[in-house]
Formats: sequence, C-alpha cells, structure tokens
Amino acid sequence: MKYLFNKNRHNESSPFRNGGFTIIETLVAITVLMIAIAGPLVVASKGLNTALYARDQVIASSLAQESMELIKNMKNNNLQLQQTDGTREWLNGIISPGVGNSCTDVLSYCDASVIDGVNSVNVGGTLGYPIYFNKSTGYGTNDTDAVKTIFYRYYYLTTGSGSSCSSSDSNCTIHVVVSWNEGPVPYDMELSSEIVSNLP
Repeated sequence: MKYLFNKNRHNESSPFRNGGFTIIETLVAITVLMIAIAGPLVVASKGLNTALYARDQVIASSLAQESMELIKNMKNNNLQLQQTDGTREWLNGIISPGVGNSCTDVLSYCDASVIDGVNSVNVGGTLGYPIYFNKSTGYGTNDTDAVKTIFYRYYYLTTGSGSSCSSSDSNCTIHVVVSWNEGPVPYDMELSSEIVSNLP
C-alpha cells in the first residue's frame, strides 16, 4: 500500500503554507544586530568618558589658577607694604601660615583659597586639602551647606635648585597641585610659576 504525501496539501489560506525562521537563523540575526548596536554604544561610552575627563580638567585648572593668583596677589601686597612702611616680608603669610607647616616642600604643603585664605595642611600622604562646593559661595571650606568634591589641592614653594624657599631668597617657584580620582584612576594637574621679590 503506497502513501502519497502532498507537500502542498495546505490550502492557500493556511498560515502554515510557508516555512518560518529556524532557531539558528534567529540566533544569527540577533548576533548581527548586537554587533551593529554594540559598536556605536562603545564609541558613545568612550566619548562620554572623554567629556567627563575634559570637564574635570577644566575645573582642576581653574582651582589651580585660583590659588596661583591669590598667592601672587599676596606677594604683591607684601611688597607694597614693605616698600611703604617696611612691615612685611615679601612672602609673609604665603609660607609658614600655621604652626609646624612651612609650605616649602611637597611634604609640608598648604592650600590657598579665595574664600578661605591660606591654610596649613597637615595631612601628609593624602592627595592634599579637600575642596568643598557651596552653591552660594563657590569652592571653599566644609560648612553645613557644602558638598565634598572629588578635588584636592595644595601648594608649596621651592627655589630654582628645588630646595625650600624663604624670604631671604630673591625668587621662588610656586607649585600648585590639584588631584582627583575618576573611579580607581588617579589624576593630577600641576601649575608652576616663578615669583620674584621686586615691585609689580
């Protein structure tokens, strides 16, 4: 007895008349789509990380410049007072603003802030003086309305030979360092400038 199978036995209106995708075909299609989507996502992720790093660099540069300008301004004021009444040395308040901290080497550094003035920083081995941000006053001290940022800052002064600077020296180099971490990766930015003991 013979059985004949008609491959086209389904009528034209049947939804099963055409074969569907196999599992293999579906997996291949999904893989191709994933590869097509993953490329732009990786590029976007790297672009976002680069933009965040650039933002942090701009903020760090501004924080370093703030300290540098404050120190130079203090030096100029000292020179003017020294010339008029002889009451100040040219590095007064810039070095040795606190007991036991001279701000003249990387292990005994200080911080200079427009809001807080010059502060001794006795936190050797850390990134520096933590910077806080207050929406009303800007970057400065830790108060009730301030939030700690990712940035740390310090400065110190050396002579041209790299030794500690003192008021008896005719010129010194200011080093302002701003440090921060992006996850496990540490970054820092150093700004250096020479100052001399003459009138601006």
